Amino acid sequence: MRFFKGVSWRACCTLGLIVCLAPAEAANKTDLIERTASDGAQLRFDPARNLYEFRAADGVSMLALWLPPSTRPVRGLFINGNPGGVGGDNRQFTRDRTFRAFAARMDFGLMGLHSMPGNQIKEKLAARIFKALEEFADFGVHPELAHLPFVSLGNSNGGATSYNLVMHAPTRAIAFAMNVGRMSVEPPDAALEVPGFIVIGPQDNLRGDNLTEAQRVDPVRAQVAAARRRGARWAWLAEQNKGHEVGRIFDYQMVFFERMVAARLPALTAPQGDPRRGPVELIKLPLKSGWLADDLAWRSGIVPIAPHEEFGGDRQIASWVADEALAILYRGLATYDSPITVGFENLGPIVNENASGRFLTEVGGHLLAPGKPLQLEINLTKFADWQTLIVFDGEKVVAHRARKEQTDPLRLRVPLRASTTPGAHAFTVLATNARGQSRTAIPVHVVVEDSKQKTAAPAYEVPMARLQAIEPLPAGEAPSAFALQAVALQPQDAKKLQTGGVRAAEWARVRARAEPSFLAAPEDVVGEAKDSRAKVAVWAAHDEAGLHLFFELEDDVAVAASDKDDLASFDAISVLLSRHAPGAIWKSQPAEMFVNAGWSITRDATEIQSPFGAGSPPRNLRFGWAAPWEWQARVLPRQELQRRRGIVITTSSTGTQRQQAWFVPWKAVGAEGFAPAPGARFGLALGFNDLDDAQKPQNIVRLRPGRRSPWYEAWTAGAAPLWGQVTLLPPTQALVR
Repeated sequence: MRFFKGVSWRACCTLGLIVCLAPAEAANKTDLIERTASDGAQLRFDPARNLYEFRAADGVSMLALWLPPSTRPVRGLFINGNPGGVGGDNRQFTRDRTFRAFAARMDFGLMGLHSMPGNQIKEKLAARIFKALEEFADFGVHPELAHLPFVSLGNSNGGATSYNLVMHAPTRAIAFAMNVGRMSVEPPDAALEVPGFIVIGPQDNLRGDNLTEAQRVDPVRAQVAAARRRGARWAWLAEQNKGHEVGRIFDYQMVFFERMVAARLPALTAPQGDPRRGPVELIKLPLKSGWLADDLAWRSGIVPIAPHEEFGGDRQIASWVADEALAILYRGLATYDSPITVGFENLGPIVNENASGRFLTEVGGHLLAPGKPLQLEINLTKFADWQTLIVFDGEKVVAHRARKEQTDPLRLRVPLRASTTPGAHAFTVLATNARGQSRTAIPVHVVVEDSKQKTAAPAYEVPMARLQAIEPLPAGEAPSAFALQAVALQPQDAKKLQTGGVRAAEWARVRARAEPSFLAAPEDVVGEAKDSRAKVAVWAAHDEAGLHLFFELEDDVAVAASDKDDLASFDAISVLLSRHAPGAIWKSQPAEMFVNAGWSITRDATEIQSPFGAGSPPRNLRFGWAAPWEWQARVLPRQELQRRRGIVITTSSTGTQRQQAWFVPWKAVGAEGFAPAPGARFGLALGFNDLDDAQKPQNIVRLRPGRRSPWYEAWTAGAAPLWGQVTLLPPTQALVR
């Protein structure tokens, strides 16, 4: 195939000068594509994960873009802004299984941002995001990326990002949602045609610690009302009792997103519907075709809703939604003090560790296989005199119930058939008593997979071949936070320790010969914790296969980990390894060495975290790695991590003393084939989280050598060292019997 000189792949496709390869043809290639943009930014495409990545030249702003594995062209993107401004990360959005299934059904991709302040989006960063899409398109695998329309969403800083993306490119915006963010600019006329859902928290202290609820709510009400008077297709809500948190917005938003894509995205065969040929012309929604909700009546018992032309309130300022389904769901979410609650009886709770706080992020919620039984549980104990009840799936009535027909009229169980229909489903109810009073409930949602759509399970590990390009640099000379010497093991001793054995005689000989390092100085104190009487000693040894570590802990209070993923909130030891020695790290260029600008975590780093509050072996371990521009971590069963990476950890305890013996194969340090020679040095950062009150897991004393850590601290040349190092002693200094 021949290209015209001076004409890009994307331009050729747009002009129809050549026949573009179908995505599947190019995606069959497994080679990683890497390029440097004219402004120094780094660009990557990994066909193994169908993942595009962008990293700004200064190593600060980044994004990840996942596309569904399909032969069909991509039709659009969900762009999720990061919370927390600089340092905030939302690239894990691209790995959420529910969002993947939800997006893939519509042939949409998922984009998560990192370190992009919302107040810089409209004037600066939005242009770079869309430029990155053009550069990705020029890779030739997905040329449609240059012109894709988008749906934007986000929380906190990410909410401001979502809003400002629409302000920058309103003609590409299908819809937007923003949660506990700020609207900092006046919307242009084109942005008013983009359906929006704006949510704030009346108890959100980030809007001001000493403000009343009215002082937090009224300015936003005025902003939205001004936009509505100009014809904005927007709805808004001050969600009851909400602070700076995610709340229940996704029980509305998943259906909102799906409906807006269906309503506004033209057919691929429409004159301006194919993004491979140029910009997509989105369908405009007439104001009068929508429904209105009275956002002055949240406390009225039930929010009034009606079609636009039948609404009895002020049509100019009432919240606007596109259709009846969204009006019914808005009514359920917006009505304060609803006496009825609904939930799924056969599904567990949705777990989100970051549902509140500065770095709040969302999860997609329950993902159901087609045909899975689904049952709605309705609690009516606070509306006990109800007489009739309707169950809604969006605007569809899926069940009727009469009180007189119920064995238990206060707790109903309603089987649902929604799991046979792919897509987003949100359920709520409308119950009415004999006096004609009606009450509703906050909706609950699920996403049903499309059995015909492949989404590929999110890979939690980067293929080893992707990491081999990062080679250790010459160590150089530089101070380190601490130094640990690893004695060389004789083959027979090494073999015994590789299989684990905290009480092995070989460890006794190592400890008798080598000097330990200590973790005793508090690095920082979280919560109300004042001091720590814990002390950790560590010894090291090595052989051809890997690194051996022995930890001995003296602690007056032992607090074992629960089944939660947050191992940092219990007694736990962490080991962070880098193939670069502190000297090489010290002399490097930060953008080339580190995962991001806010930490001093190297792009080849690996972390293992183990509970250390019990004498029995830990059930779960946390394994983290650089991908290399994104830090990722998974909590895995200890046996699974041993099977995948060969890591072996054994434990014992006597009184207030606990011991752990670790074997970490060299391949677990970052890449297959990595085997440092005797005499080599590489980076090592150790830590121990000491918790003395199991009822207060937020009260942690962190012990680290030198009181400093690469985590959450940027590298500054000439500053005190953040990394320690381990030196592999040569065989001449091998442990002898």
